[in-house]
Amino acid sequence: MLQDNNFKDIMITDEKKKQTTLNGRTDEDLQEVRRKEGTFRRILKSLQARDTFINLKKECAIIKNQIGYTHGTPRSYHNFQAEPISQSILPNNIYVNGDTAVKVKADGDCLPACGSVFAYRNDFHVFEMRTRIVAELTLNEEYNLNETNLIKGEVANTDKVGSLIKAYAMYFEEYMHDGKLTSDKIRDIYETEVLKITKEKVYMGIWQIHALSSVLGMSLRSIYPELGNPVVRRHLNRTVEPRIN
Repeated sequence: MLQDNNFKDIMITDEKKKQTTLNGRTDEDLQEVRRKEGTFRRILKSLQARDTFINLKKECAIIKNQIGYTHGTPRSYHNFQAEPISQSILPNNIYVNGDTAVKVKADGDCLPACGSVFAYRNDFHVFEMRTRIVAELTLNEEYNLNETNLIKGEVANTDKVGSLIKAYAMYFEEYMHDGKLTSDKIRDIYETEVLKITKEKVYMGIWQIHALSSVLGMSLRSIYPELGNPVVRRHLNRTVEPRIN
């Protein structure tokens, strides 16, 4: 993900209290992080226990008010370690002066970690972000299966109507290459994928980026380098807009 280099974290030590803070984050704050993540981990476990999409939707409806809402900010301002390889393949047409590609968790929780950075300026809140992404995809299935909503944010879309959502479905391992992608099949792939990502450290894809945009209430840029198949890049290198601005 990208970091604004105009801002740096400042380590401050209060000699009187013998406490160290990171941009105002104290030991008590870190305890709060652990407490909150523990709560979301338990909620995520309850989602994992649902064996069908219908049951998952019922559970998400129950937890919706419990988890409330969060929001993101366009710049993280956190002094993460730079990632030179990603920086070297960052497409020129999306580069913003002063931004740098940086590292977040890369253990299957990379997208939830990015969401945590936008919401909290750290990559600790992965259980919360995974839970919110699952709930967003589950409770707003019809929205996310409507291609008109998926192409918001793009200046121009030259693809044939219906081709983008089919491409999205093809990028998930649930897609069977010898089968025709009907609307029902795309829905099956979507629901199977959502059930799968309730598990910890399961990697996510483009549909989940759309969900994260809605969770944070902000536009996101899905970046795909100018490498490999140009058709894949046309699908995945795009601006993603939230469900509700």
